[in-house]
Amino acid sequence: MKTQRPQRELPGRKKRFLRIATFPFFVIFIFNSPSSAQNLPTNHHKFIPVHTYVVDAPSISAYPDPLVFDTTAVNQQSSETLYVLNQGNADLVVSDIVSTHPSFSASPAQFSVLPGDSEAVTVTFAPAAAGPHTGSLAILSNDPITPEYNVSVQGQGIDPPVIAVDPEMINVSLAPGYSTDVPVTISNTAPAGAANLDWSAEVFLTRVKLRVNPYSGPVSNEAEAHHPRAVEGHTYSLVAEAFWDLQYSCNLENLTGALGNAGAEFDGVYGYTTRWASNLLHKLDVYTCTLVEEFSIPGVTGLRDLAYDGAYMYGGAAANTIYQMDFTTKTLIGAIPSPVAVRHIAYDEGADAFWVGTWDTPPTLVSRTGQVLATLNTGLTAQYGSAYDKWNIGGPYLWVFDQGSGAGAPQLFHQYDLNTGTATGLSYDVASDFPASAGIAGGLWISVDIVPGRISLGGVLQGTPDIYFVYEESDGPVWMRLIGDDSGSIAPGDADGFIIRLFAMGTGLYQGSVVISSNDPATPVFTIPVTLDVITGLGEEDELPTTFDISWNYPNPFNPGTTLDFRLPQVANVKLEIYNVLGQKVRTLVDAQMQPGRYKAIWDGRNDAGAALSSGMYICRFAAGDFERVQKMILLK
Repeated sequence: MKTQRPQRELPGRKKRFLRIATFPFFVIFIFNSPSSAQNLPTNHHKFIPVHTYVVDAPSISAYPDPLVFDTTAVNQQSSETLYVLNQGNADLVVSDIVSTHPSFSASPAQFSVLPGDSEAVTVTFAPAAAGPHTGSLAILSNDPITPEYNVSVQGQGIDPPVIAVDPEMINVSLAPGYSTDVPVTISNTAPAGAANLDWSAEVFLTRVKLRVNPYSGPVSNEAEAHHPRAVEGHTYSLVAEAFWDLQYSCNLENLTGALGNAGAEFDGVYGYTTRWASNLLHKLDVYTCTLVEEFSIPGVTGLRDLAYDGAYMYGGAAANTIYQMDFTTKTLIGAIPSPVAVRHIAYDEGADAFWVGTWDTPPTLVSRTGQVLATLNTGLTAQYGSAYDKWNIGGPYLWVFDQGSGAGAPQLFHQYDLNTGTATGLSYDVASDFPASAGIAGGLWISVDIVPGRISLGGVLQGTPDIYFVYEESDGPVWMRLIGDDSGSIAPGDADGFIIRLFAMGTGLYQGSVVISSNDPATPVFTIPVTLDVITGLGEEDELPTTFDISWNYPNPFNPGTTLDFRLPQVANVKLEIYNVLGQKVRTLVDAQMQPGRYKAIWDGRNDAGAALSSGMYICRFAAGDFERVQKMILLK
């Protein structure tokens, strides 16, 4: 039994107590004479202690008691800290800690505690079966009064998570310049009441064989080599092999006919610039450095920077308003109030909100209703452009384009980690590449696949002339990328996942893997081998595919049409359908039984009735045999 003691102070508070010990003593019996008998009590003898003394001794206690654990999966473990206190006057020596239940253990089990001090003991709960677990820890020590001090321990064991991954292997063949999306589904197949499945995924890239097909073509003054682009026969620079290699640059004064170009954006197909002292906007083909269109939006003037959310453009004119614009219909959709002036703007896809600010104000995340969601203290005093980066590993990031101390000074990109709100230390001076322009920072944007498989950071350097530039913003080509969240927690019976996007760059055989780590004790690491075979001649009828597959539509965004390539290794019933974001089917491209082979389907942006559809996001659903894939497409007009 545990001796009951007064409530003790918590660990870290030292207080000494004296223990008073009265040991056996001699007793003297005094007998009185009869004459004094009348003054004595009935019990006519008296006890007189002749010797009493105090000794030092340890005094044990523990906190907390009981020690209660969180629910823990079977064959996994959790830990809590137990503090063993010595509130006596001599050293407490613990010789052992013995558990009455096999699911609980303690370490260390032997130690000494100075008077008034405490020792932290790690107690581990490792249930071997589901259900409640209760027991006690017997702490054996040299405490003379409580040599065995017992602490109650309690825990609840639950079934562990069970991971299932589909597909377990990815094998894709593509022609150069094509890309495709492969959905990966992660499921927790454990029964109800089991532990959540905590997972994270990482992409590992290798290349085992390369087939080189040299390209002989025109070389621009900004590039050292070129490679054919899949869409519309354009070419793109292949000098981009590291951060800050220049992919494209255009003289905006020549293209637009004047200086004063400031804001910048890219919608996946075309580049856009603003004229800060007017209402003019310019649509550019950045691949050929040609002006596609000059236009304006009624009710909007003086735009500095631009942002794009996949459907609409947004901008600010250095005032407290975010303009929402449809660049296809050339109309103002609406206006969002902003608590800070909007000189630079970037669309935060994760928050569905906008990073905005001006000059020396901290970039502020503003919701679609004008509410402040977050701020970022950059310490910069001349901010003009910004771009939300969801592509680079470890993000999301916010890039800020800073004018510094003005013309002649470095015009730097700065990268900020939005997870921590701190600068990463990655920056670059754009002015160093265009010294003759004597330019200052303008608008900024970030996108992917301008050069397939690569991340690009672009914008405007305001100078003489104004320059529209596009830089490589990832270290080398990326032929495989994870799209979506790379970690999560899945309840029993639920599923989660991501997309693996494959880019067919130079011809060759590419191999890599997707490694999924989880808290499933039976399968803590699940590896998906990935093989991408980039070969020419995929359209030849005598080369039959070995797997069902459908390519990522190209171009995307598109206007007026886009192409989807799909492959059938065997006879199959094929459905290829287009849905709007409300889940309504708008077009059936294919609904038939088809023979093995390689096919192309072209969607012209119209519904089944032949009516042209409006700009926006659409969903493509491809089903062939047991194979099914869903992917997004963007129609821009």
